[in-house]
Amino acid sequence: MKEFILKLKKFIKKSYKILSIVALLLFVCLCYAFYKGGYEAGYFTGTNSYFSYVDDIAVKKSTQRKLDLDTEFQDLKDEYQSLDKQVEEKQEILKKAEDYETQSQEKEEQISSLNSEIESKQQELDKINGELEARNAELEKVKGEPISLSAGIYIVGRDIPAGVYDIEWVSGNGNCFTDVVNEIFGNRSERYITEYKNAPLTTGEEVEIKGNLVLNFVPIT
Repeated sequence: MKEFILKLKKFIKKSYKILSIVALLLFVCLCYAFYKGGYEAGYFTGTNSYFSYVDDIAVKKSTQRKLDLDTEFQDLKDEYQSLDKQVEEKQEILKKAEDYETQSQEKEEQISSLNSEIESKQQELDKINGELEARNAELEKVKGEPISLSAGIYIVGRDIPAGVYDIEWVSGNGNCFTDVVNEIFGNRSERYITEYKNAPLTTGEEVEIKGNLVLNFVPIT
């Protein structure tokens, strides 16, 4: 019995090696048959090859990716052009605002200059009005009193108040001219007079005295 078991074990060991070799041969044969069949069917070469199929997929993916990138680029380009246009519009608005601000500053400077000029003119006017008031005050003081005038030209309202006067000879000889009076004053002959009654003098009128004549203008109104 023991011998039979030993012989069976040896047979199994030998059979295991043989079976391993047979299985390996079968596997090699199957791989060869698969490769040959696939090669004849075009799976490894030509347009129907597996590698060609893989290449086609890669090309399609690459093409699609390129199309997607082109679309994204065009979208970005359109967005950039839109933003660039908006920037130009904003810059134009900003330039108009700056021009308006510059014009406003210039107008303010002109207004300030005009205000200074008006203030200066007002001061001059106030000064002239003050002088006129002082002159009128002086004329009021002498009103009713004789005004002595010698040779020269005088303006009624400035040098002598307007009104009605009696003109009296004081000394010398010469002519006296107004809008109404045209006489020779003196004491040389009958042609000369020594008094002229009710001589009207109006504002702006000129009184001219010639020669060495001195006259008193006595206001009566």
